[in-house]
Amino acid sequence: MKDDRIRYRPAEQAAVLESGVRCFCLHPSRGMTAEHMAGALKRALPRILAIASAEREGGYIRGVSRAGKVRHLFPAR
Repeated sequence: MKDDRIRYRPAEQAAVLESGVRCFCLHPSRGMTAEHMAGALKRALPRILAIASAEREGGYIRGVSRAGKVRHLFPAR
């Protein structure tokens, strides 16, 4: 997803936690072209797949940087 601000909205936080969904968002996405977004996600895809398959429990949001690095954003650890 493109909206990394989802992690600050209480109703959306609750929905992520309750549903157990594993969210990966571009962080930050401001000023990125579609080509840059696709490149970042392509670089991050191996890490995204590794995280999603290693962590059977969902309910989190991870950020994908412009360089394709993945980091934990929500919930606080």
